[in-house]
Amino acid sequence: MLDAVVRNWYFILLIPAIAFGTSYVITHRIQDVYAAKCQILLRSQETYDYQSQLSRGLGLNSRFGGYEYTAGQMKIIKSTTILDEVLDSLELNVRYYIIGRLKTTELFKHMPFKVTFNKSAKRLYGKDFRFSILDEDSYRLQYEMDGISKDKTFRFGQLVADDGLYLKIFKRNRINAQNVENFTGAEYQFKVQSDNSLLNKLKASIDVTNVDYTSIIEVVLRDEIPDRAVAVLDRISKSYIQTTVQRQEDINNNTLYYIDKQLEEVTVIINTIEDELETYKEEKEILSLTREEQSHFDQLAKLETEERIQEQQLKAMAELRDYLLQSDNSETYFPPSIILQNADVQINTRIQELYELRKRYASMLSGGTKENPLIDAVMSSINDLKQDLLVYLDNQEQAIKVYLQNFDVRRASIEEKIKNIPKSQRDILNIQRRLDVNEQLYQYLLSRRAETVIAKAGLLPETKLIERPRSTGVVYPDKDQMNLTWLLIGFGIAVGIVLIKELFFRKIQNVNELSSFTDVPILGGIPEKPGLPLNFKLDQATPKSDVIQAFRSIRTSLQYMEGGEGCRKFLVTSILPGEGKTFISTNIASILALADKRVLIADFDMHKPRLAKAMDLPNEQGLSTYLSGNTDIESIIQDTHLDNLKAITSGPIPPNPSELILKKELAQLLDWCEGNFDYFILDTPPISLITDGITLMKNVDLRLFVLNSKSTNKGGIDYIERLLEDNNLDRAALIMNREKRAMLAKYYGAYNYSGYYYQYSERYGY
Repeated sequence: MLDAVVRNWYFILLIPAIAFGTSYVITHRIQDVYAAKCQILLRSQETYDYQSQLSRGLGLNSRFGGYEYTAGQMKIIKSTTILDEVLDSLELNVRYYIIGRLKTTELFKHMPFKVTFNKSAKRLYGKDFRFSILDEDSYRLQYEMDGISKDKTFRFGQLVADDGLYLKIFKRNRINAQNVENFTGAEYQFKVQSDNSLLNKLKASIDVTNVDYTSIIEVVLRDEIPDRAVAVLDRISKSYIQTTVQRQEDINNNTLYYIDKQLEEVTVIINTIEDELETYKEEKEILSLTREEQSHFDQLAKLETEERIQEQQLKAMAELRDYLLQSDNSETYFPPSIILQNADVQINTRIQELYELRKRYASMLSGGTKENPLIDAVMSSINDLKQDLLVYLDNQEQAIKVYLQNFDVRRASIEEKIKNIPKSQRDILNIQRRLDVNEQLYQYLLSRRAETVIAKAGLLPETKLIERPRSTGVVYPDKDQMNLTWLLIGFGIAVGIVLIKELFFRKIQNVNELSSFTDVPILGGIPEKPGLPLNFKLDQATPKSDVIQAFRSIRTSLQYMEGGEGCRKFLVTSILPGEGKTFISTNIASILALADKRVLIADFDMHKPRLAKAMDLPNEQGLSTYLSGNTDIESIIQDTHLDNLKAITSGPIPPNPSELILKKELAQLLDWCEGNFDYFILDTPPISLITDGITLMKNVDLRLFVLNSKSTNKGGIDYIERLLEDNNLDRAALIMNREKRAMLAKYYGAYNYSGYYYQYSERYGY
């Protein structure tokens, strides 16, 4: 594992560094997002006694103040009605920015100018306007319209109506002749947003939660500017709390409207009766009445007052019936309080139950649909209760009407007594009686109106702000966390690349690595020497050269793999072209020849021959001319720069090289070598591209596979092992070309390779 880290150190260091640097630049340019929060207590119960009694009479003390109520209030806070009020009051449609060198920062306050616009100018929305102050009176405005860049100059306060725009830009008091230079060097930007886009963004940035299943809700608002987050949240909390007062005000307003309407009617009647009484007295010259006469008329007036009150109750019940017969969405409508104050206990109790059920239905509907069985059950209860209440009201109305019919009998008895009074006096008493009845009703209505006004003056919100809006700091992005995350991601990518590279694309660099991947014997490795030519000759190199030492080690290892008598035949091949098989085969032949061995090397790669060039030999005739029957063996054998080394070049490239090696002349060549050479080395084509080398393997004593550190990986080793197993070949060895050695391995290279083979020869019994 340590070797893999050392080989790929540049991945492990460079990729995490790039990831961290990229993250640092990105997070520096990202606008910080801040959060503000507040807490609101539901059902504060801070009411005066009279207000509390009135609310209880109206059914405002909820018996369903549980989860449904809290969930409904959480929906109300994010409702469009409240958020629209916030947007209108704070004028958030225009966003202001200051352009810096590395990033653009949004500002909320302390801008030197203000933009006003007409919401009907739709072309304003979503466009970026660049703004710069030229002097105390003028500014420069840049924008793009229909793909065309605009650059114009205007005066402060001037109407900009070009290109379908409609806006004005005013300077603030901060810009004057003394300090205008402080603003001319800055570049600003502003953007106009529509109400819908702002509303959607505001809704998405608000989170409303219930604190530990209590009656406290917490509202959190996220924004790029902390001051704006606090201001918006403060306005939201105030608007929401005001809505809780508005419901009680609606009750009082309905009651006052009902009483005032009745007072107007009674006042007109009283004025008319008073005028009639004064006129009649003047005409008849009547100053006063006797006590008995007055008593009779007082009894009649009292009876008629009671009758008027009962009739008033009938009107109130009619109002209540209208309230009950409204649509199912009538939870925002409240009956006048006077209706319930004069009603009996049954009516009050059932109206309170109905009101609570409607509130519960509205709360549940805000978090679900009408198809929900629980919501449907609540609506069924509402309908049943309304039906019962309507029946009860009808019975009460019938009872009152029967009661009023008894008034006629009592009135007739009193009127019979009044008949004995002279007509003029009776007329005055009748007028006075009607006046007294209406005055008593007037006093009653005034009393109720005063009570309602007092209750309205004492109204307090049902909710209370227990934690004012305050900023809680940056919530996004967590720059340290992002940088660390990107660093870890970069490290993970680097590790992944290294693993993939090592598992699938790793190149085997030296003999030690090669030994960990295969059990095939390894003869040794030739160290990497940049610029080493193909026609390198061992006898012309420095005797202590590590390349010569490597070939000497291979020669020593070959001695332990030789078997039998006569000419030993070695086949040299590779998996891919360019791995150095011709370089290896010629120099093995040379190192054996320098040991006074008679060596013959033949170029069997008749597809792309290289032996003639490597050994500086002519190639007019050779193996192709012999196998095709055009020449004999002696005529194709050429002398080389070494006395004991002979060579057979490929000859002219034939049209059918793979068929030539199947001819009987090949067997004759192999037999001829037995009495004339100690070693016969066959340089064959790459086995992954051409099968000639595989065909020739059964004719040799030892198969040598040349591997190159530039291209050899685990897949190539597996290919060689499968080839040997499938063809039942047991005598084979590997040679690593262009081996990458460490300094210590280079120093001891000559000693390591001579002993390296013993390890494998002992294992396989060669």
